[in-house]
Amino acid sequence: MEKTRDIEEELLSAELLWKKTQALQEDLDKSLFEGKPVDKWKDILFNADVDLVKEELERLLDILALQEEVIEKYSLGEAMEKIALDTEAYDKIQRHKDNFAIESMSKILGHE
Repeated sequence: MEKTRDIEEELLSAELLWKKTQALQEDLDKSLFEGKPVDKWKDILFNADVDLVKEELERLLDILALQEEVIEKYSLGEAMEKIALDTEAYDKIQRHKDNFAIESMSKILGHE
């Protein structure tokens, strides 16, 4: 009878521990995935391995340089300025920015 009680107590203890673990995991997931992608990206930049961050920033600069070359080559500067000032395009530009931040985070975190 006492063995049964001990087993029941161990099972309850294990179940309680499992629930606490799940709650902690949910809190961790929320802290990692809630919030603005650009803010999370900044957190990662300031806390990740310096060499990985340097590599990612270099990759981003390469992309910017390539885009600048395309803008100059095809005389797109004026069109780009109009889009940048277009309030209707703002949401779409922000989505692109968030997507770039998410991609960049995955590049940094994928190396660790």
